Amino acid sequence: MGSNRELKEIQYVRMENMAKVASSIAAGTVKIKFYVEQPMEFVLMVAVRATKAENVIEVVIVCCTLCNDGKYGENCAYDCSGFCRNGIACSKTDGICIGGCSPGYRGGKCDQRCTNGTYGRNCNFNCSGHCMNDSTCRHTDGYCLLGCKPGWTGDTCHNKCQDGFYGANCTLNCSTHCLNGTVCIHTNGTCTNGCDPGWTGDICKDECLNGKYGEGCIFNCSTHCLNDTVCLNTNGSCRDGCDPGWTGDTCLNGK
Repeated sequence: MGSNRELKEIQYVRMENMAKVASSIAAGTVKIKFYVEQPMEFVLMVAVRATKAENVIEVVIVCCTLCNDGKYGENCAYDCSGFCRNGIACSKTDGICIGGCSPGYRGGKCDQRCTNGTYGRNCNFNCSGHCMNDSTCRHTDGYCLLGCKPGWTGDTCHNKCQDGFYGANCTLNCSTHCLNGTVCIHTNGTCTNGCDPGWTGDICKDECLNGKYGEGCIFNCSTHCLNDTVCLNTNGSCRDGCDPGWTGDTCLNGK
């Protein structure tokens, strides 16, 4: 092309328009001025430049150098998200992760973190809801960074304490005095059905006091236990026997 002719860039034609450019070339309305030989899938753009000589548009087909892994787009100006599945590089043309995303990310380019209490592959899993202080689990694997609420265990805090244990990290033992051997609540140790006779409190670890005994600690010990000793908290029996003149396990029978 002569030096006195002004070369003007009029448009960029992306790969999806290559067929149109090819048909124009075949029709003779467009001619190729310059083309660097590369596999066509690596062509990132076609720069169309025009001169009015003989009504012919001269085309410069720019076959850009293949982007390095981790880069994509025009002039390789954009970074891949880094979260394509298995560390595979994104598409060098548009940044799409062909094989999907690493756990914890979503979107065509895998550039969006899981939100709203979800995690894992395609954000398909829900956090347990039992992370400490209602914190959100880690978006990649559901891990509770602050640990679990009392009564829950495991990395994701999905598991209840085993029977017989409760509280933070499931390290506390349920009372052995829950009524009829029932198991306490795994979160706070409360005996749901109450306590065995002689025991009181939410977790049934306190003996009846002040001369009381029995279920709910509602009964009074006899005042005739020998030497004013206190009766057994469970059934009211006088451990050392009765004062003179009184009989029976609870020393309530006078002679």
